[in-house]
Amino acid sequence: MLLVLAGIIGLQFLIHRTLLAQNLVLLLQIRIYKRRYKRVSLKNRDRFFLGLFTRLWKSAVQYCFVVQPGTLVRFHRTLFTLFWRWISRTHAPGHPGLSPETIQLIQKIKFDNPSWDPARILGEVRRLGHFVSINTVRKYAGEPPSRHPGPGWKEFFSIHREGVAAMDFFTVPSWNFVPYYVFFIIDHSRRSILWVNVTTSPSLDWLKNQFRSAFPDNVPRILISDNDSVFRSAKNWVREVMGIRSHFTRIMSPWQNGVAERWVRTVRRELTDHVIPLSEQHLRTLLLEYVKHYNEDRTHTTLGLDSPTGREVHVRGSPSNVIRLPKVRGLSSRYVYSSAA
Repeated sequence: MLLVLAGIIGLQFLIHRTLLAQNLVLLLQIRIYKRRYKRVSLKNRDRFFLGLFTRLWKSAVQYCFVVQPGTLVRFHRTLFTLFWRWISRTHAPGHPGLSPETIQLIQKIKFDNPSWDPARILGEVRRLGHFVSINTVRKYAGEPPSRHPGPGWKEFFSIHREGVAAMDFFTVPSWNFVPYYVFFIIDHSRRSILWVNVTTSPSLDWLKNQFRSAFPDNVPRILISDNDSVFRSAKNWVREVMGIRSHFTRIMSPWQNGVAERWVRTVRRELTDHVIPLSEQHLRTLLLEYVKHYNEDRTHTTLGLDSPTGREVHVRGSPSNVIRLPKVRGLSSRYVYSSAA
């Protein structure tokens, strides 16, 4: 085999190419005859080289004695068929596969944030310029598809959410088990947090000061809350002084204030469940950092996978240039390209 290949290469540089081609054909046939078989047999490589020689140097045909001319022609046609079958091969049908860089990016975000659901991962991927579907994220993030709720309050609030805000309290235990009361106001239109503060005694006077600070202008028309006694006490003052109409949910019906209740679940899962507040100021500082991240960075499904204040979409680049920006003391993340960091 090596002698044959060396001879083919030598044909390109020698002057007596025809003579060398004839000698190669005769040499190949002699090696075939020397095989210790009762009957002369040809292997596939013999057929290949005989067909190749006679195709490149037609004068070598008259020195071929092992096979008949018709057999040699059949060898050549077989090579011709295999050649065109190879260059005419078809590719697998269907849509183009997902690029390895996009798969790598989805798995990287999932690895850094195991508690993120597919919608949250999709928001980060979209912000980085990779426009994939939610099912693709579920496939490569390793989480099964979740059920989507039917039409209901979501459609209702999408029509009436302009000028509507909600407020509520939730408690966070301190290091000495004294509860801190976190008061917040959330806007229904963009899901942005308008105000957040912490106290150990939520009195009526304290609540009035929070309203004055939260609404220096752009006062909402309707303010939704539960039936807490301090909210009930402030009803008349809110209507007369602030010009806001209060709307209270029915008893044992927290779903009627679902926007606020959902944010309580979010802030607990992403912040307060992971810290032990040492003081009011400590908890207030952490909440302000989280609210800034929540309003500017965190993507939401109800906002078309955008943040409440709006987040730009970067030009798509290589996943190797994607870097993680720790937010809220490393409890959350934002992903950007290194050139945009």
